[in-house]
Amino acid sequence: MRSTSTRVRRFVLPALLAGALLSGAFLAGCHSGPVIADRDSDPYRGPDLRVDSSRDQHQIVMTAPTGGWAITRDLARQDASGFEVFVTITRPNPRFVQTQAITEQRLATGVSSREAMTVYARQVEFDESPAGPYNRVAEATPQE
Repeated sequence: MRSTSTRVRRFVLPALLAGALLSGAFLAGCHSGPVIADRDSDPYRGPDLRVDSSRDQHQIVMTAPTGGWAITRDLARQDASGFEVFVTITRPNPRFVQTQAITEQRLATGVSSREAMTVYARQVEFDESPAGPYNRVAEATPQE
């Protein structure tokens, strides 16, 4: 005679796993992509961002007021008018003293300079999980 734990492992656990996989696939199909904020109601208030298109690929240049800021690329996708690149800007860790000097960081986008590109950004605190809407902050036209 089999014990109850053997029956649980044999029948219930595979059923739970299958249900979890199916529900995850269903939820993934419902996701519509990044949320873009209304420019007038919630403007971007982070460090200055601009696009440098002088090389083979567009670069996003962040000019921050101090050290400790970070910029990461979340998503790059193509749409009808070119590419959209979504980035997250993270504020410095407040536990540490930061150099009071303007710093510049460059982020490779992977988008050719011959393509149009729009940059969307959101800003988060040091210990926050990236969430919230993105703001349109910069554009780049195709270079010849």
